Amino acid sequence: MEKFKINANIVIDFMIENHYSEHSLSQYKRIYETMGEYLTENNLSYSPELGWELLDSGSDAPFGSKGKILHEAVIRKINAVYATGSVSNVLVSPRKPYSALRLKASFSEVLERFTGNIQTLFSETQIENIHRRCSLFLKYLQARGKEKVSSITYQDISEYHFSELSHLKQVSRLIEEGAICHFLRFLFQEKQISCSLCTYMYALETDSFIGLSSLSDIGRQLIQAHHQIQIPSARYQQMIDDLIRESQKAGYVPAYRRGLERALRYFELFLDFYKLDYSLESSDAWLEAQRTKEVFQGSSWTAARRALFLLKVYATTEKIDFSAVLPHGVSGLSMLPEWMLAPLMNYSELRAMEKLDDDTVNNDVYSILRFFRFLISEKISSFQAVSAETLIAFNLSDKHLSSEGKNACNARIRRFLRYLCRENIIENQHLPQVLGYSAVKTERMITVLTAEELSHIRSYIAEASTPIQLQDSAVMLLGTEMGIRGCDIVRLKISDINFKNRALRFIQDKTGVEIQLAMPVSVGNAVFKYLKSGRPKKCSSDLLFVSLKAPHKPLLRNICYDALKRILPQRSVPGSGFHVTRKTFSTHKLQRGIPPERISSAIGQRSVKSLTPYLSLDGERLSMCPLSLESLDIPWKGGLL
Repeated sequence: MEKFKINANIVIDFMIENHYSEHSLSQYKRIYETMGEYLTENNLSYSPELGWELLDSGSDAPFGSKGKILHEAVIRKINAVYATGSVSNVLVSPRKPYSALRLKASFSEVLERFTGNIQTLFSETQIENIHRRCSLFLKYLQARGKEKVSSITYQDISEYHFSELSHLKQVSRLIEEGAICHFLRFLFQEKQISCSLCTYMYALETDSFIGLSSLSDIGRQLIQAHHQIQIPSARYQQMIDDLIRESQKAGYVPAYRRGLERALRYFELFLDFYKLDYSLESSDAWLEAQRTKEVFQGSSWTAARRALFLLKVYATTEKIDFSAVLPHGVSGLSMLPEWMLAPLMNYSELRAMEKLDDDTVNNDVYSILRFFRFLISEKISSFQAVSAETLIAFNLSDKHLSSEGKNACNARIRRFLRYLCRENIIENQHLPQVLGYSAVKTERMITVLTAEELSHIRSYIAEASTPIQLQDSAVMLLGTEMGIRGCDIVRLKISDINFKNRALRFIQDKTGVEIQLAMPVSVGNAVFKYLKSGRPKKCSSDLLFVSLKAPHKPLLRNICYDALKRILPQRSVPGSGFHVTRKTFSTHKLQRGIPPERISSAIGQRSVKSLTPYLSLDGERLSMCPLSLESLDIPWKGGLL
């Protein structure tokens, strides 16, 4: 125990010699005293191995304070004394030549205003640490000849990150720069610097800065070209501020606003860093580049895409319109080189002239774009350079969830290659044949909801009371009791409902055919209950289903699958989404002896033939007429009849 006290004092003396702050000294003294008491009470003798065990235990009891980073520093220093008799200089943060500077009055005043501003946000100890970190940053600026905070540049922040803090571990650097980010945001709020400077610091510490080098060659060319709509920096910065402010007024939840602001601020940083004016083309090029760099993923990518779309709407119409709907057309075409783009556009026009619907033509383009992205990744610069080996490599790398999806994609690309052959863009007429079929077409067992799942749905609906539960109940019954597609459910209007005659009349989104369906009492009750107690009262839209939170936008069909997951959270059937309700409805009709013609009419199918994918096998009736295996010369297991 005596040795532990001696070694602890060696650490304290070392810290005094290296000018550690009084606060750090008091922390170390207190922790070593607490550790000494802990060792005595538990009859333990300290060793470096025991120190690591205490740290790994995750308990704060041996240290008497919280903070694993501090505890690790305490253990490292005393273990160094046990091993070598002194503390290594490696364990000391290098002192900078500007550390001893006295802050100028202008810097000192703004720092005091900042610490006063964060009094209610942090503890006293945290404020001391933030003050110290920001003070060191200001001393660094002062040593570089800065007279005021408004003269901070991107270069100042970059060099502080890469040079002055390079000795720190990532966790420690994040803590240092996190404090400086708070300070820079405060300066932005005081209108002394642009918001892009604090975004830049955050982008550096998270390695998420998107520069011109991240853009494709086509993207850089688009940015450098002359554009119809060009907005100078002062205006687009104001537009971004307007969008962020209005999103709060519109009642969006904080998570949505954070995603919106993050995307807009990162794009603002990109433009400001390179002194670029805003243009629609720069927006597209930047969005494509950040998809490659994967700064935004999953839902954050969707939020970023929508944020830049709203900025486009504002730039072109001079109005903020949160109800604007993202176009469902093909994106990414502007990023293609001309040798790819021109044939693709001509081909898609020919396909449209064949009286094919937009979805079919778009699916062609989506599949061809997959092929194009592969060619670009392989650095192929003309269709003449595409060989059989190229197509084989693409086929092996292009993954799909099912053989049907793979076959469909290959078929679309094969048609496009035949078009290139007809136009003499590709000389090898046999090339399209290289893209074969992944597997022959198969018939699958139709998945339907089980009796247990249907019973659980009925129980959920009977107990539904909150707005989201009432919405889910109405959506689910429209699917299971009427077989309506999810895309049609979200497009239903209140005016489509005839409660008196218990009927629904609407135009199907997929076929464009108007149908009228009888509405069961259970469905009518669920819809009425949702309208009375679930749907927002102040919403003026005629749509039946709208978002429950302001500004009450139209909903996408994914809310139907979300309802299924909320009601049946344990259900996990790959490839089975909300469409299972339509299949369940059709199958149950068949099992009740309803003729296929009537079932086809009830779900809005044009013929009985198109009903096949919606019907599961009627096992009970099939068991009444089995064929004899003996008559088919099929042996029993083991080879015996």
